[in-house]
Amino acid sequence: MQRLPFAQTQDLNHFGAPAGYTPAMLAALNTNGIFGQEHGKATSLGDVATASAGMQVATVAYGLLSLAGSVSGAYHGYKRHNSVGWAIGWALLGGMFPIITIPLSLAEGYAKPEK
Repeated sequence: MQRLPFAQTQDLNHFGAPAGYTPAMLAALNTNGIFGQEHGKATSLGDVATASAGMQVATVAYGLLSLAGSVSGAYHGYKRHNSVGWAIGWALLGGMFPIITIPLSLAEGYAKPEK
């Protein structure tokens, strides 16, 4: 691992990063312009672009899951309790916690009226 010259003489470099950061590591951190350089500056690291694309896919997937949770929760809450208030509550929870809310509504008997 190649060390930066200033990191060899002190524990932290002047960016506050731990000693031993390689130029490639600092370039990866700088993709968002956090070190005061121009935002969006091209980098030679292909891994950064791949990670960014993966995060975009994950963000879109979670957004779609949240939308499905909201719609599903609203329908389930209204049909189960025959109440707009319950529909709004289930919709909010379905949007925030779709991984929990969707299976919970299925376990309760999706959209079956409460007995």
